[in-house]
Amino acid sequence: MTTHKAINQSTSHVSLRILFIIAAIAAMLTAAGILTTSHAYKYSGTDETPNGMFLWIYDDKDQSLTVSGTESSDGTCYLEYDSEYKAPWHEYKNQIKTVIVGGDTRFIGGETFMSYPQLQSVELRESVKQIGSCAFQDNEELVQVTHETGDCELIIETDPNTGEDYEFGPFYQCDIEKLNFIAPSTSLLIDQCKYLGMMVNGKFSLKGADIEEFEYGDIWVVDG
Repeated sequence: MTTHKAINQSTSHVSLRILFIIAAIAAMLTAAGILTTSHAYKYSGTDETPNGMFLWIYDDKDQSLTVSGTESSDGTCYLEYDSEYKAPWHEYKNQIKTVIVGGDTRFIGGETFMSYPQLQSVELRESVKQIGSCAFQDNEELVQVTHETGDCELIIETDPNTGEDYEFGPFYQCDIEKLNFIAPSTSLLIDQCKYLGMMVNGKFSLKGADIEEFEYGDIWVVDG
């Protein structure tokens, strides 16, 4: 009996040593970035507003935010938040790299996506017909805006006293020199990019070409 206990204790010690060794190796691999123990999560919610109901999903694996609108009883579906009425995904804004907007959403306004420090790309579905002034303001890392059909109007603020345009377009204070707009070449969005230079900072010229000489294409780069 005594011998049996000694054998069991010895086996137990060996097993513990093996576990300690495995744990130590795993710790070293994790520290070296070879082994990761992180997990990806999705966070979601709904926000019912007078202008529609919005389902949002933030995926921290690819740092993307998807917003899908459902129109209100009067048929509107306007996505609009600002510094006072913050978006329900506000706590993730510093991590978001991609924004996708669709469903019934017709209008993006206010300061809905203003100052997202890591935002690089925006994908707009066919339903989005207007982008309001300052909607994507102050996103210096933004490099690509894609619209499914290009049937989308860009709104710039107008002085109610003079009727003249302010400087505040939808992409005010973005780095326009590196921003690509992708849509069908004959679309309203591209026509506005071509003719108005995105109405950003009051400058309406296109990078690298005169308006009359600029060839149609899928990607238009606008000079700020």
